[in-house]
Amino acid sequence: MTKPKLTFIGRQYHSKTKSDQMILDILEKQFSINLIRREQYTDTELVARINSFHPEVVFFWCLPPSTTKHLWKIKCKNVVWAPMWDGFKPLKFRKRMLLTSSKLKVLCFSKALYNYFLTTKMPCQYWQCALKPSFESFKSKPPYTLFLWQRESQINLENIIKFIGIENIGKVIYKSEIGNQLKQSYPFEIELLSDWLTTEDYRQKIQESDFYIAPRTAEGIGFSFLEAMSYGKVILAYNESTMNEYLIDGENGYLFDESFQMKTLLKSPLALSEKMKEHANHAYLNWEETKSQIVPFFLKRY
Repeated sequence: MTKPKLTFIGRQYHSKTKSDQMILDILEKQFSINLIRREQYTDTELVARINSFHPEVVFFWCLPPSTTKHLWKIKCKNVVWAPMWDGFKPLKFRKRMLLTSSKLKVLCFSKALYNYFLTTKMPCQYWQCALKPSFESFKSKPPYTLFLWQRESQINLENIIKFIGIENIGKVIYKSEIGNQLKQSYPFEIELLSDWLTTEDYRQKIQESDFYIAPRTAEGIGFSFLEAMSYGKVILAYNESTMNEYLIDGENGYLFDESFQMKTLLKSPLALSEKMKEHANHAYLNWEETKSQIVPFFLKRY
């Protein structure tokens, strides 16, 4: 049986990070996919390439279709958009009306985004991704090893020390995308990671840690902390979507705001292990049960 055609408009950056691979794997089971990296084409070229495939579904990942340069020129009128909460801004009235009138469908991986789109007349659905849990051992007392992949200046080691307490830290595995942000010498070990790590090396370093610091103040999906969570690591994260949709403070991780003050007593990974297993298994089972509904959502006409 011939699969329906789907054109996937992704980001060039994601061809390296593979952060769109999970959704591609799901869709490839049901669709014949033409993958386009958006930055490789002008708007005119992009529309021409989409139309040349004669797809049944056009799927914009992260960046929305332009209401003037894309949406009205694409012959296929079954268009889906998956926005990301990080960097999302409420739609201006005119754009919102144009997107609504086009019957654009919205796939949300953030509850905050889903709640926003419920206020529009655009068809929308919410799915919470999760990775299969794979737990090993849990440390029972400090000092702990922390993994910090610094991607924003606000989530830095000084603030994490303030949050968790310097007496609880034995080692920090540190990687930065914004340059070395370490301010001083520390009474614990610092392991500096190179700018480039293989996937295997990166995962090994996460598995060596006890606590994983979610690297951003907001996430679209949050595969970085979801992967660490699936390994049974205690997650320290900013109290914002999507992190606070997975974490309950003091149960399977700890949430902080701009004050970096703990609101619950710090417990060992071992003391949290049962709750972490419970939350991770529930999230994964829910994802496995519901992800099959993504494809019918793509195919349904409104």
